[in-house]
Amino acid sequence: MQSAKKRTIRFNNNKSFQTDDDIIIEEPLVITVNGERAYFCMRLPGMDRELAAGVLYNDGVIDGADDIKSISSDENVVHVEISGNTPSEVKKIYSSTGSIFSSELLMPLNPPRDFSLTVEDIFRMKEDFLSRQKFFEVTGGTHCASLFNYEFENIAFAEDVGRHNALDKCTGNALLQGRLNEASLVLLSSRLSLEMIKKSCRTGALLVAGFSAPTSAAVDAAEKSGITLIGFLREGRFNVYSIPQRIKDLRA
Repeated sequence: MQSAKKRTIRFNNNKSFQTDDDIIIEEPLVITVNGERAYFCMRLPGMDRELAAGVLYNDGVIDGADDIKSISSDENVVHVEISGNTPSEVKKIYSSTGSIFSSELLMPLNPPRDFSLTVEDIFRMKEDFLSRQKFFEVTGGTHCASLFNYEFENIAFAEDVGRHNALDKCTGNALLQGRLNEASLVLLSSRLSLEMIKKSCRTGALLVAGFSAPTSAAVDAAEKSGITLIGFLREGRFNVYSIPQRIKDLRA
């Protein structure tokens, strides 16, 4: 169950009435690494193994699925065994505001390649993205993330109460499927912050598009990383903040 009914008083058009509202579930998750508690976050239950794998990958604790010896989950706990000893730098609390990154910009790990797309391709991915949302339509309380390959095929999708969690789940899903090397485009429902660009860099994405606004640090990071950054992706419109030349039919 991903939502709960909560008694609510609703006010609309100068009238108030009682109703049962669908509220998204938010519960704690602990991630242990080699037997030690390493991360804690609040999340939407589901895809917990993928979330753990994505967090470890995006934090640079692991470089790929081969570094995971085993991964299992109990209620609200994921146990991960990785090759080597647990690095001391990962023994920190992972909060809903995102993990702590080094000051160095993480560059895309996949080899760069010539890549272009059309405005129509962007809106087609947006429609695919929206068609996969389940809990937002009911509760309005989630963020979503998607990974697409160069053929604009959706290879991973995740929904969560936290925007960082959603992208971590997406990344972990593709990682455990053995498809992370295909990732080239990231779509996000959320604000485009520096942390989200860094996580997208770890997937190897060359384009990041979101429904909300970017920050100045995100735009600078996208420019330096060679990422085409799109914000305010809405019905029939969007803004391009970096590397616009990848969009073939864009006219300034």
